[in-house]
Amino acid sequence: MLFGAAAALRFDCPDDPQSVELQAKIKAEGHAAALEAYSGLKPEAPLFGRILDVYRALAVAGK
Repeated sequence: MLFGAAAALRFDCPDDPQSVELQAKIKAEGHAAALEAYSGLKPEAPLFGRILDVYRALAVAGK
């Protein structure tokens, strides 16, 4: 679940309208706000921070 949610936030496909919407949300409000909006998780939820940790790790791994 952690990896799947984090990977979904990283999905960036200009031909996919949902991806475009998600990436616009991330650019406008940040990845934490996007995670909350699209997953329904609140920042105080134990999984929230762990998903964001994996999200950041995927950015490093992709370089």
